[in-house]
Amino acid sequence: LITGASRGIGKAIALHFAKKGYELILVSRSEDDLKSVTLECKRLGAKTYYVLADLSNVLKVKEVIDDIQKTFPNISNLILNAGISTSLTFEDNSLENIQNELNINYLAPVTIIKEYIPALKTIGGGNIICISSFSALVPFPGNSSYAASKAALYSLCTSLKIELEPYNIHVGCVLPGSTKTDMTKQFHETPFVPFDDPSEIAQCVEDSIQKKEAVVIPGILYNAAALTYKLFPKPVDFLMTLAAKIVLPTLKK
Repeated sequence: LITGASRGIGKAIALHFAKKGYELILVSRSEDDLKSVTLECKRLGAKTYYVLADLSNVLKVKEVIDDIQKTFPNISNLILNAGISTSLTFEDNSLENIQNELNINYLAPVTIIKEYIPALKTIGGGNIICISSFSALVPFPGNSSYAASKAALYSLCTSLKIELEPYNIHVGCVLPGSTKTDMTKQFHETPFVPFDDPSEIAQCVEDSIQKKEAVVIPGILYNAAALTYKLFPKPVDFLMTLAAKIVLPTLKK
């Protein structure tokens, strides 16, 4: 099961696992894009189904997952990727936007995991991989509510990994930095800011599953930056402020 599978990182993950021969259930709210990705996965030889769903409504998420479980009772791998970003300063952002970010980036995964734990226990285990963000580890000025939602997801995963290990359920978290997707395409030529390809994130998801890694940060530079922030937070604060001013228009004023 892959959420946010219609484009960007989610699409890359779907195509990656289609090539590996997995049976896929793709979830997204963008019907045309979702149909297109489903066809691509089928052309690669994977049995692929899609479910149209808006994960911003947490009550609806539970209904969708209940329906999926009835149709596909033996799902053993959950890849929870769906996410949004308002890219606004906290002061300029609205409470409605912030709530929407929390719903999609954190509460939707929480709901899906909560619904699936009993099923995974019943079939003897499985894998839950969440796509968080590098901003869960370092400051992200100009996008603080997004960073907060992703930090909550990261924290949930690291604790759940320990809780669910006795049941042969692996919980992993992938923390991408800047990634080449439609959401970030206007910034791809930005100097000094490295952008990963979505296929690299997809490989990190497989690495987490195969190696049972709790946390995976794609790319040498982002791994180095995470370590540097632990040791020297003030210089990283300064660099992140500069990077944010380059990438986020809301901070240029």
